[in-house]
Amino acid sequence: MLKLIKDDIFIWKGLNKNQIEKTLFLINKSKHHSFDNISFTDWDLEFSKEYWNFLWNECLLDFKKSFCKNFNCDDLIVRNYWFQKYEKGDFHQKHVHEGCHFTNVLFLENSKTNPTNIINYNIPKKYIVDGTILSFPSYRVHESKKHNFKKNKTIVSFNTDLYKICNSSPREIKYKT
Repeated sequence: MLKLIKDDIFIWKGLNKNQIEKTLFLINKSKHHSFDNISFTDWDLEFSKEYWNFLWNECLLDFKKSFCKNFNCDDLIVRNYWFQKYEKGDFHQKHVHEGCHFTNVLFLENSKTNPTNIINYNIPKKYIVDGTILSFPSYRVHESKKHNFKKNKTIVSFNTDLYKICNSSPREIKYKT
């Protein structure tokens, strides 16, 4: 279920332990390179990404349905996706994602040690657990601070657009925070 946790920032809890393990297995056998200050990523590499096919087709259908229902749209379009594996000392500088409505971060491994930091927002760590997705407008400045732990942190990030936002009369959405 998609849950509003603060202003326009959402969390979705959905992947189980087996789905997380299979995704990590598929990521670990994927092509990758280092980029900026991240040791392992497939950012900007063009090839069929088996981990994404598994995630989108077998794990994230409920996420997509929840998102569409929440925003009263017909579809959620994925613009791009990539994984990032942070080793000790890695970080991702402050940035935004242009050309899309939402940025989504799927936490897979050691997420509580160094979660994505959205500038000027303190996301309670109780929401940041392996198997959850943090979704926020792509214009929000965010970063991954220096990873100071021996165990790697692994995430999958993906950018999405809302498609065919329904023109019906607005409906009231009541959120529990």
